[in-house]
Amino acid sequence: MNNKQDLISVIVAIYNKEYLIDECIQSIIEQTYHNLEIILVDDGSTDGSGDICDKYANSDSRILALHKENGGLSDARNAGVDAATGAYIAFVDGDDHLAPTMYETLHKALTESGSDVSMCGHYVVYSDKPAITLGSNGQTTFHSGDDALLGLFSNNIENFHSYDIDKLKLSLRSFLSPNISIFGYVWNKLIKSDIAKQIKFEGAYIEDFFYSYKLYSRIDKLAIVRKPEYYYIQYPDGLGKAHTVASNISRLKIYEEIFHDIIKTYSANPTHFSLAQKKLVISTFLRIFESTIIRTILNYPDTSQKDVHELLVRTKSRLREIIKGKALAAPPSRFAFLGLLLLVLPERVLKKVLTRVGL
Repeated sequence: MNNKQDLISVIVAIYNKEYLIDECIQSIIEQTYHNLEIILVDDGSTDGSGDICDKYANSDSRILALHKENGGLSDARNAGVDAATGAYIAFVDGDDHLAPTMYETLHKALTESGSDVSMCGHYVVYSDKPAITLGSNGQTTFHSGDDALLGLFSNNIENFHSYDIDKLKLSLRSFLSPNISIFGYVWNKLIKSDIAKQIKFEGAYIEDFFYSYKLYSRIDKLAIVRKPEYYYIQYPDGLGKAHTVASNISRLKIYEEIFHDIIKTYSANPTHFSLAQKKLVISTFLRIFESTIIRTILNYPDTSQKDVHELLVRTKSRLREIIKGKALAAPPSRFAFLGLLLLVLPERVLKKVLTRVGL
């Protein structure tokens, strides 16, 4: 089968993964959906990864090996997108692997429903404890781009159909946990190529999250297949997937960019500003709060006072904009309470309060 109309370009960014990429590449080659263009992007590896990419390219006509200077994950993925010729684009991390039916499942869900993007559940696999399964009830549901945006900032897309956030059956912790949501990753998705080629990956941290924000802002329909088909591998040393103070500061800056993008959109055309985007402003700030306080100050007690001060100054500035009504809507009461704590309590007292309530 070599039908360009149904060709899926699978982009694998690889950097110094010589002991990990065989299983990854094999799992793509062995897909039950055969109409694939497999693009292996060697991002300036200094081990044997580049030679392994060439070996596979020489053994399978569907595989293209690209070699480039090291520029980071975002740059490698962008190079893969530029080279892709398929009607659909997918991304895989070089140290993960796929279930055999993943692309057959995603292609069927996308094409039969007329969606712009399809996505599946996944397994989080550890070497020292049982795997976690996300998205396993087998159902397929369909959502608008606005609902997809809301799902990106919450953890349960179906719960965001009421503007009154206080009525949502979500705990505070679920609001403040970006990494348990399946909506922020790119490797569990199949994307129409004409949309994917409009978007660039940016930054060295949480690039998937920012990409997904831009992606969901451009689509009309998303198909979610609640069947785990992707194996997201976590290694004991947290290679490439660790949360550090630097990554948390970067995360905060990404949320700020989203915040400003929403406000800019509203200022330019307030009458067409969707209800979803209004709710998104509040959710965005909840993420900023989580990134600033919980992840950095509480989880990293040795964070420099300079970094803590920078984070708090940034966060308080955004909070004042919302409380003064500059961010489209009054915050819900729970959010206002957290905001007032952030504004009025000294850093050391705030830390004690949050610790006492279990955050």
